[in-house]
Amino acid sequence: MATTDQQYHEDPTLWGEAQYMTLKDIIDNMLLARSNDSYFKHAQRHECSIHGKRGIKKLKIDIKHENRAVMVQISPTLIWPFPRFMTNWMRVSVIDKCDNLHPLDVNSTPTIADYLQDNNYELMFDNDGRVIQGSDKNYEVGYCCLPIECVEIGVTCPDDTFKDSWVKSNQAEGYFEFSEDIEGETIVIEFQSAGLGGLQDSEVLVHHNLEMTITRWIEWQLLMGMKNIAKTTKDEYYSQYKLEKTRSKALMGGKLTLQQIVKSVGLRSQN
Repeated sequence: MATTDQQYHEDPTLWGEAQYMTLKDIIDNMLLARSNDSYFKHAQRHECSIHGKRGIKKLKIDIKHENRAVMVQISPTLIWPFPRFMTNWMRVSVIDKCDNLHPLDVNSTPTIADYLQDNNYELMFDNDGRVIQGSDKNYEVGYCCLPIECVEIGVTCPDDTFKDSWVKSNQAEGYFEFSEDIEGETIVIEFQSAGLGGLQDSEVLVHHNLEMTITRWIEWQLLMGMKNIAKTTKDEYYSQYKLEKTRSKALMGGKLTLQQIVKSVGLRSQN
């Protein structure tokens, strides 16, 4: 896990680093921390799971993700790491000569894994039982079409420089890949910052910044079901939950500046 933006951008192994932990991990951590005099020493895992899922659904409503954008210049490598704390991206555009955002076509052609075979056409495996692969390949999809040119009414600065340009999302490696003509160009990546926007009820995944919030929620809910616990104690745990939720909002909402577009001057390539 990267601790600084510099570490994240300079180490390709951290690009697209996992932003989530499972609810199981949170419950494991909570149960392992119990002591003999803990209120939760008799807590059952299935109870924690029920309360945890309820808490996640509640936070999905309470904590909203924000749309963000960053502007960077593309180097000769033609790749750029996913913005840190990104959970989903909406659009990647290049700034054309008219100073307009020109959305790039999305290249959805999958990278083809090259499985190695022996002389008998049998797959070759390594010592761990995984298929041995050669270099990944990208093949263009052939097609024929009749181009039709349309003149847009009211366009005073036509620019079709990037009509064939594209961007490709490499989810496995955590970066965007661009067509060759984007080298040296300035692009804008619009994305959603880390939050619970992509969470489904069947996907019990929680952003790591919400671990203590969910933990405090589970503890408070467990206490609410105990008859011999003083109301002041229950109120104290509820206050701890609210405190952690406030802290989570600050962590998840303040990863980037409030500007719609951040000019990452220090991250621009030096040509």
